Amino acid sequence: MIEYVSCSEHELIVNAREKYDDFLLFSEEAIILLTKSFVSVHPKCDVFLLFFSQIQKALTLSLLATIRKHDVQSSLMLRIALESSIYAGYALDKTNVFDFVNIDENGFAHENENVKKKALKWIDDNYNHFSITFKNYKDMINSSAAHSNILSAFNNFSIGIKDSITINLFDNDSTEMVKERLWWIGNITFCIVDFLRTVIKDYPMVKLYDNFNQELFDISRLNDFLEDQLLKNPNYKRTRDIQIHSGE
Repeated sequence: MIEYVSCSEHELIVNAREKYDDFLLFSEEAIILLTKSFVSVHPKCDVFLLFFSQIQKALTLSLLATIRKHDVQSSLMLRIALESSIYAGYALDKTNVFDFVNIDENGFAHENENVKKKALKWIDDNYNHFSITFKNYKDMINSSAAHSNILSAFNNFSIGIKDSITINLFDNDSTEMVKERLWWIGNITFCIVDFLRTVIKDYPMVKLYDNFNQELFDISRLNDFLEDQLLKNPNYKRTRDIQIHSGE
């Protein structure tokens, strides 16, 4: 079974470039920009690098899950990327690893129980615009993908001849909806990049590469163009209307 699933997913990945075109390119380019953005980091920023690596990993896995038609997995990875981004920014202010972890009497590490609350207060107090944006993204994910629900379950089966039901491992998403997901991944990545760039201005312990701002501007133009293309597509609009009327 695993071999069959792997072959099916590989086929989806191979065909994704032609099928999703600029939408796949946009999400990839946004993640690549994030990945290569920093050319030097102060030795004190080891906690920042830990969370930065988690952002990269989560966004890449979200992209892979989307083109393999596993939307819930994709959304959960996006949520981890957003949470990791807040911690990464906070780690530039609090560079001591013991602001994030406690060591118990047996030598085991545990996350500091107050760190999430402190990090959320930090971003809310200092970068409120990003705090609101990240919260809106997370709320959208939580409403449809963070927990088991009937709306996401509809993606798991299809009705065939004589009302026969086939259980699907892969989502039933249309091409338009996958394009929307890819745009969403790129859009969230773009927001994360912009947030980290803003924090770095206040905590200049990380150096961005020379052409960073120009590439960020180029990607923002592609972001706006693709959003406009989605909104003009009648098939995309109909799909979104169905979701809205279903309560998503």
